[in-house]
Amino acid sequence: MRTWLSLILFFVFTAQNFAQSPPGSDIYLVNLTPAATQIGAVQNISNHPGYDNQPAFLPDNSGLLYTAMRDSSQTDVFMFEMKNSKTTQLTRTTESEFSPTPLSIDPLILSTVRVEADGAQRLWSYNAAESEFSLLLPSIQPVGYHAWADSTKLALFVLGEPHELVTVDLVTKAPMKITSDIGRCLQKIPGETAVSFVQKTPEHAPRIKSVNLNTGTVTDIAPTLADGEDYVWFDETTLLMGLGAKIYRIKRQSNENWVEFLDLEPYGITSIMRLALSPDKNYLAFVADDAVVKKN
Repeated sequence: MRTWLSLILFFVFTAQNFAQSPPGSDIYLVNLTPAATQIGAVQNISNHPGYDNQPAFLPDNSGLLYTAMRDSSQTDVFMFEMKNSKTTQLTRTTESEFSPTPLSIDPLILSTVRVEADGAQRLWSYNAAESEFSLLLPSIQPVGYHAWADSTKLALFVLGEPHELVTVDLVTKAPMKITSDIGRCLQKIPGETAVSFVQKTPEHAPRIKSVNLNTGTVTDIAPTLADGEDYVWFDETTLLMGLGAKIYRIKRQSNENWVEFLDLEPYGITSIMRLALSPDKNYLAFVADDAVVKKN
């Protein structure tokens, strides 16, 4: 039987390697037209050498959170404000924070995964106005990523061999293992108390699936693109996924194939990774390699 200690040591080794050689990446914004079929301005909002990643929009569309490494060996949480393009550093700690996610309409209250001084990696809440952290799930580790289905229910990517999908209700604090062999991308499904994930098994091609956090029921949604990893929900029925310099879309539980949605190659974009959509659907954020955006 695998022990939690072996998993923690495995993660610490991974985190140390990451800290020594962080991949260079930036966060970009695409201004979508109301019809969401054309590109407006493309803006590099992080524009800094090194690691800038994991964008998450605020519920009121006023900005987005992201993780960045600034002149140190650990990561902190930053907030980009849409109205004035101002960036504010929300955390400044000796530990590393990852996966910042809004917890409420208040942009200064969020959840984040922290790599603690002893190497433990757990889920915390953070009140930026008070500079206060609070441990949300003391017994569940090592947590890699998370997504909220509602104000108390969430899904967790728990690092292991293989990685596991675990759901938790903060009211009961009782974890439930749903499946294993999953990808890093967890997304809340609009209009449902459910979270989607990518199932990766040796026997089958990767599939996007959902788990209902009220029942634990898993439902198949769609195939991924070949070598695709990160995706986001555009609405209740449509998914977006990036690959190379392009973003594709597909309808859930249909016989359709992925079709091109946006081509960002003219802007010098390559290797699209994580995606985030503003609640009003006016802006799409994505992560790509450090680059200078070209003008059309």
